[in-house]
Amino acid sequence: MKLQISLLMLGLGLMAGASALEPGHLFKMAPETGMTDMKFVDVTPGSSWTEKDGVLISSGKGESYLITQKAYGDFVLDLDFKPSDDINAGVYMRCQDEQRIKADSCYEANIWDKSKNAQFRTGAIVQRQPVTAIQDTVGKWNHYQLTLQGDTIEVKLNGNVTAILKDKQLSQGFIGFQHKGSGTIEIKDVRLKTR
Repeated sequence: MKLQISLLMLGLGLMAGASALEPGHLFKMAPETGMTDMKFVDVTPGSSWTEKDGVLISSGKGESYLITQKAYGDFVLDLDFKPSDDINAGVYMRCQDEQRIKADSCYEANIWDKSKNAQFRTGAIVQRQPVTAIQDTVGKWNHYQLTLQGDTIEVKLNGNVTAILKDKQLSQGFIGFQHKGSGTIEIKDVRLKTR
């Protein structure tokens, strides 16, 4: 059975002018989505996550994540993102341990045009599959479609396939959004369809 999930951010006083989310607290998801709330994990202090007009915004310095409270295996995840020039961000999939969110224990669709290793810039699966079609994403809205089916992970950036990976290491796990270093990442129109 296919389940269409629209991740809508609600409640917690996170509207315009509201304060940032505290570590360990949850972004409430709309009940009809069937999606678990997303937990704020603060690895190194300095960054914050807020929501304004349906857009998730993370800024500041430090490393933090918003992670689902449920594990997912096969799914299609669509989202729009807008990175600042200096942000290192990403979408993590099938992660195993919220205390160790790394590219070797998750699959990460990178959002980092200025990666020191250009083959793993935006559109790549970090440490696993280099990007095949380079696109500049800074300062504008972009679209990711991430498809995970069995041992195949496909990354589409703005409608173009930029990475395909065959890997059996991780069959399910939580999904997370990353903020690392300085800069701002904005995320909106998140939609998850489970298989």
